[in-house]
Amino acid sequence: MKKELNRSFTELQNENRPPYFISYQVIEKQTHRIHTSFGKLVSNANNHTRFLDIDLRVGDHKLDNTHIIRGHYDFGSNISSTALPLGNEEVAIRNAIWSVTDRAFRRAIEKYEKAVTNETVKVAAEDTSANFSKEDPTNYYESFKELKYYNELSRIFLDPKLIFAIDTNKWIEKCKRLSNKFVEHQWLLNGEVSFTAELTNKLFINTEGTVVQFPETAVRIRIYARTKAEDGMILPLHKNYFAFESSELPDEATLAKDIDEMIELLNQLRNAEMATTFTGPAILSGEASGVFFHEIFGHRVEGFREKDPEASNTFKQSIGKKVLPEFLSVVFDPTVRNAANGVPLSGFYMYDDEGIKGEKVVTIKDGIFQNFLMSRSPIEGFDNSNGHGRKSQGRSAVTRQSNLIVLASETNTKAELRKC
Repeated sequence: MKKELNRSFTELQNENRPPYFISYQVIEKQTHRIHTSFGKLVSNANNHTRFLDIDLRVGDHKLDNTHIIRGHYDFGSNISSTALPLGNEEVAIRNAIWSVTDRAFRRAIEKYEKAVTNETVKVAAEDTSANFSKEDPTNYYESFKELKYYNELSRIFLDPKLIFAIDTNKWIEKCKRLSNKFVEHQWLLNGEVSFTAELTNKLFINTEGTVVQFPETAVRIRIYARTKAEDGMILPLHKNYFAFESSELPDEATLAKDIDEMIELLNQLRNAEMATTFTGPAILSGEASGVFFHEIFGHRVEGFREKDPEASNTFKQSIGKKVLPEFLSVVFDPTVRNAANGVPLSGFYMYDDEGIKGEKVVTIKDGIFQNFLMSRSPIEGFDNSNGHGRKSQGRSAVTRQSNLIVLASETNTKAELRKC
């Protein structure tokens, strides 16, 4: 990767419009998934992939090919992506990298010219911030054996002698026993339990000198059931569990209890009267309150959205202003691995997908709006990233939430809230 990055960047400087920045990110992932339904094994599959994503920028930090073209919506990504060979043959890997880099450059030139033309013919934009922030280079390396949770998810991708080791027989039998609890309820259309173990190796380098490599592990259990009411309405329920290693997942007795509760709730729903329109106060608790803050508040403090003239820009003029009651504060913190009750948090990470160290960000302090979550896409008044540039494979990095934490200096019991 380093050899091809240096060669490509040097040679492309001879072009009329040379790139000022290139980054390569390799996401190598091995996944094992077990899927059971009504006590029977449906699938038991292992998958191994290695993909390269390239962010190549033409122009300069102020205006480049990623610039939003006003009046035109581009459904594509600014990232060029390709699959890489799973082996470690240098010639094959470099050839694949060269090919996609050349394609990324040609595409970047085309988009940059459109962006320049768009800026020329349009009225001045309300947000005049740069397209890309200037950041200090980072160097970080973490091997798989340094993982605190390095046990049954033990595989080093660069060492073919080691394999992805999962006790598949144990998990197959456990999933079959759990999904078998749905069998006796013939009114269920679906009764499924799946287990997924995922090991990811992320390698990121760029022409600024950043080199970041780290592993990530994830194990998940998904329980899904579905039924149908007398009037034909389909009623699905699902429950998901996340951990960094299987020992952190709920035990089988807890999962069985949750399935029993799901079955009971589905039975109540299929026999319930049709809900009618209601206007009045509501109390959100548990998962509902988490979804509310994530969707209604969280996405609106993702900084890159403030740059988009088509977005709502809810908090664009809110810095230093009261937006919540004084007793509430909201924090996003990717450095927190576990909640106070010990539950693993999937929003934990050390470095984001732009090679920036994740930071704790206080967005609201005592009801007053303080800060946006930032990637390397600046907005007015916020010139630098705070480590929240996230992406899925094949997509551009944009601002995304980490662990969302709502803090209250004043609290009430549920009974007290119902009296209000």
